[in-house]
Amino acid sequence: MYPINFRNDNVMNEPVTLRLVEIKDGKYKIEYPNLSVPIEINEHLFYKFLSSNEFMIEGDTHKFPILRSYTNSIENQNMSA
Repeated sequence: MYPINFRNDNVMNEPVTLRLVEIKDGKYKIEYPNLSVPIEINEHLFYKFLSSNEFMIEGDTHKFPILRSYTNSIENQNMSA
């Protein structure tokens, strides 16, 4: 069995884009590129992904308001820098 490469080797220094597809019972289902089944992570790990420079999490901001509030806080930080 070969190891799975989660990094985007085609573009250096760009974050890997993940997609939030479901939140249920404190678990977050995230789609990785090149994986057919979403992975399930806990809230602690989800927030680590959100704050990481190596990953970018996308999703429906109406369905997942947490993404909207996180995006707004990042934009505010960038404007004040």
